[in-house]
Amino acid sequence: MLKITFYTIGAAAVLGCICTSVQAFIINDTSNLDSFGSISSDNLLNKHESVPTCTTLKPDEYVMYPSNDIFVPSLNKTLEESSYKFDGEYLKICVPPKLVYSKEKVSIKFTAWTVLFYFSAAGEILSIVFLSIHLLVFAVVTDLQNLAGCYLASLCFTLLLSYLCTSVGHIDTISKNKNACNVMSVTNQFLCLASFFWMFVLALDIFQSIRNATKNLRTCRNAFNLKKYTCSSLICWGTSLLFTVAALIADCVEAAAITAGNELRRDYYRPLFFKSCWFQSKYFFWLFFAGHVFAIIFFNFILFGITAYILFSNRMKTGEDDYRAQQKKSFLIYLRLAIIMGVAWIARVLAYLLQIPCLWDVFAIFDTFHGFFIFVAFTCRKKTLMKFKSKLLKACESAPRR
Repeated sequence: MLKITFYTIGAAAVLGCICTSVQAFIINDTSNLDSFGSISSDNLLNKHESVPTCTTLKPDEYVMYPSNDIFVPSLNKTLEESSYKFDGEYLKICVPPKLVYSKEKVSIKFTAWTVLFYFSAAGEILSIVFLSIHLLVFAVVTDLQNLAGCYLASLCFTLLLSYLCTSVGHIDTISKNKNACNVMSVTNQFLCLASFFWMFVLALDIFQSIRNATKNLRTCRNAFNLKKYTCSSLICWGTSLLFTVAALIADCVEAAAITAGNELRRDYYRPLFFKSCWFQSKYFFWLFFAGHVFAIIFFNFILFGITAYILFSNRMKTGEDDYRAQQKKSFLIYLRLAIIMGVAWIARVLAYLLQIPCLWDVFAIFDTFHGFFIFVAFTCRKKTLMKFKSKLLKACESAPRR
């Protein structure tokens, strides 16, 4: 079942990459911008390319980078500085009239993005459902409530909140509201960072368990330890909160005005969460988010690499082969989870920095199936499901009858 799932995800990723492409429009001569045609969707489909008009975008409809490039998410276009001009906070975009568009190409691209959007939305809904089921099973089955199980439940809870936050962010009234956009951006940053810190805690926990089982020649059942769990929680939530508050403070502090060409632009090096409900500055994106994500992913794989070496190159004492096999199985499952999270977020960071649509597809596909993978790998076990069923039956039998 897992193999089929991974093949399906891989095929969908390839399909998404085939269906999308990057288009950059470069205009060297901006002396007569009004002679160029608009690149708005309505203009592409209903007007001739030579119509001398330009498109005006609101501040929340484009993303500006320190390199002065502009990315328009709704059109999937990247424009260099010479192909646009500012009218206050509004952006005016024009393209050469000779650039020919066909209804067929626009329709194919629109269809591809629509399919990916609904595919991602379906994945998010599935993840929310499966993560909720896992947390329910965790709360009922006491065998899952060891230290590693609590770490995994914390990761699931963080991912669940992240998916819910992302789903709420799709609502137009929220995405178009400046204050709501700020709240959604900060919350998303906090939850995403926290999920990676919990994954790091899981990697560290399985490393310590296997090292103790091999080095000290004894098994370690890793029972729940309140002090250790509290410490881990403070580190995960506290560190995530620290970086989130730092980004929020930077966003609230007005930056000095910076002259770019003939335009005076302010707030150029602030995160500017309110414009796109996410980081608008690559510098702050790297400083407060991407840098930490890459560092955690790197250390995760270092830990998993060391753990793999310890596990497969050492022998535990005789009579513990079953436990060793169980440790191997657990290690491989956690490794797969780390790979899925790592691939998804490496794709997201690179997609944001490099603006490559294929990478957005990879991120959307892998990220939206976190919950499904966790459910299949950790919840859909015969022993776990039988105990869950038994607990439910006992609860039903003990319930007072009318």
